[in-house]
Amino acid sequence: MITNLKIKASPVKGMPLDQVFKKLESGKPITNLNAGDRHLLKVEMETDLETCKKVVEYIQELGKAAAQGK
Repeated sequence: MITNLKIKASPVKGMPLDQVFKKLESGKPITNLNAGDRHLLKVEMETDLETCKKVVEYIQELGKAAAQGK
């Protein structure tokens, strides 16, 4: 049984172009360049280990189906 379920989705912010140039000039690594259409999903719950495994497997299957365009 799952208790205390919390789900939060928030957009991942991309990096403004001026920051990209500053990082390029300083030689720092650049991340989140193409993150404009992505979201971060946080799932927090209290449950037993077997249920956790099933939830993770289900989310992985959703990702595979989305990649195939279903």
